Amino acid sequence: MNRIYVATATTILLAHNSIAFVSPRHNHYVKTDITIEPTTSFSFTPSSVQPSSNKNRFCGLSHQTFFRSKNRIQRCATSQSTQLEPPSSIKTEVGDDTISPNNLTLESDQTPPQPLQPQPPLREGVAKTLDGRLICASQCAYNLTQPYFQSAGYRPKTVAKRISRGSNSVLIGMTHDGITIAFRGKQTSNPLDWIQNAALFLTPVGDRTGFKGKMHASFYRSTKSLWKPLKEVLMDMLKISKEEGWKQDVYFTGHSKGGAMASVAALLMKRDGDFPDPAYVCTFGSAKVGDSEFRDYFNKKISQTSYEAHLDIVPFLPPSASTMGNMNDDLSEIINGLLWSEKSSNKKNNYKWDYQTVGKRKFINEFAKISDEDVTRELDSRRIRDIEKGTGLSLADFRAAHCSSCTDDGCYGYYFKAVGENSCVVCGDNDYP
Repeated sequence: MNRIYVATATTILLAHNSIAFVSPRHNHYVKTDITIEPTTSFSFTPSSVQPSSNKNRFCGLSHQTFFRSKNRIQRCATSQSTQLEPPSSIKTEVGDDTISPNNLTLESDQTPPQPLQPQPPLREGVAKTLDGRLICASQCAYNLTQPYFQSAGYRPKTVAKRISRGSNSVLIGMTHDGITIAFRGKQTSNPLDWIQNAALFLTPVGDRTGFKGKMHASFYRSTKSLWKPLKEVLMDMLKISKEEGWKQDVYFTGHSKGGAMASVAALLMKRDGDFPDPAYVCTFGSAKVGDSEFRDYFNKKISQTSYEAHLDIVPFLPPSASTMGNMNDDLSEIINGLLWSEKSSNKKNNYKWDYQTVGKRKFINEFAKISDEDVTRELDSRRIRDIEKGTGLSLADFRAAHCSSCTDDGCYGYYFKAVGENSCVVCGDNDYP
């Protein structure tokens, strides 16, 4: 049986399997090399963890520490190998979460999609769809466990890189699709602990970035703190991909705060003359990045899909005026308590919120299916009513709805069941609330 051994504070060895970690410190960053070996399946139990007595609910280590019990057997579940289908064109959706959006294609400076080159069949265990592979990569940003690692489609015999600075972390690897950059979300017991003083963080950044509108300054700074080493790694991987004749498309993904950072990073890449334009961004339960002017600017520049799940309140935050107006007194009191510190709370009555979602919004319903219904103001209002009734306004239920891994105790699994498809067979064995 394979086990994890901690050798030093910055070195981890995964013995007798496919992944080796080496993490030297450099200029306050931690850079981690992950060697991708050709393997189709493996299972291991961490040495410090005993198997769970719950035999029906497993599927990954405690990668989001506030979502899952650590007592989990690691098992690999694979799906059938299939031929990659060319993704459909992604249209930029204009809309405000205060009005009904229309499905329109905007005049923009997004790079037109290039004709797809013939691709080899997907390896066994790799997720069938692009978004499915990206949600697996977003899970790997938390922890390299199965089934997520195999299903993300990392290329065998390549080296992926993890860059960390403080609580911020990003995973970059060469995949079946090109190069995938996955930002890690928050790893705390409270998925909403980043939200305090969101009004104060909404600031113009155009002088420094050239972006229009206002952005959440903390999301920008968190992403910018990783950009220099990320850029170096990305340039190296693009060079290797060109030499090997592999696809050089660059994809961004992330869950929760990681989704917000993925959006910011895609804009940073868009304005950087050293790189091609990012191919696509896909986020899961992402926090909002900026105001309505920023949203309009972003949607003209970047192609993004933003998944939002039933009972998950994080995609509504930081809020817009309509979001706050839809909340009942109990939920409004909870959110206001999180949004404002004791020193700034005197400003809350006169403040008009204007955070907006970027990209094309897709809603995952209570059956863990991607809804065909447009995400309109009316749907958002119904979702908030469902949150008020379905969560009991408890932190445990907020966490469970926001979780993006397989279904488990403390995780409803809406995102992964809807988008990951057959990447995790175990997900199909569990019921949804």
